[in-house]
Amino acid sequence: MDRIIGVLTLKSPVYREIAHNTSLTGSAGIIVAVVAVLVGLSAGFFQGLASGAGTGQAVMLAVAAAVIQIIAALIGWLAGSALTAFVAKSFFGGQTDTGEMMRIYGYTNIFNILGVIPVVGIIGGILAVIANVIGIREAAEFTTGKAVATAIIAGIIMILIVSVIVGIGVAAVASVLMIGGSLAH
Repeated sequence: MDRIIGVLTLKSPVYREIAHNTSLTGSAGIIVAVVAVLVGLSAGFFQGLASGAGTGQAVMLAVAAAVIQIIAALIGWLAGSALTAFVAKSFFGGQTDTGEMMRIYGYTNIFNILGVIPVVGIIGGILAVIANVIGIREAAEFTTGKAVATAIIAGIIMILIVSVIVGIGVAAVASVLMIGGSLAH
């Protein structure tokens, strides 16, 4: 609990300890998973109710959203950690690795729990960005400026990768629908 409080209060020494303590990788993953489930359940349920679905349908949507959210969060956690470590080391000479970034991102993910409350999630997102910069700085053992640059570059690359993957997925679905539509005629 002390580590969580240290992360929430943006204490640099706590971030340094988390980055370097290899026994914390599992708990970092648990944080990512729990937050993803809670955010997915909340978003799915409220989206279902807002769309006019009944309570039963909203619960089904919440469960589906939670499953999708946990898969996306775990993949994002792993990929984002690896990419951030690569950028920190390759571009800025940082002294870090994927495991350290996994622990940092796992623990700073706690801010995303605020996403279960509409509008407040924006505040959580801002705090998560600040926490990630502190974590990158402490794990890579370099300046705040290099940590900000690392976060921006890694973020842009992740956005590009996700955009390509989503684009390929949309194109695949569209082509299947077009083929199916032309077979039906």
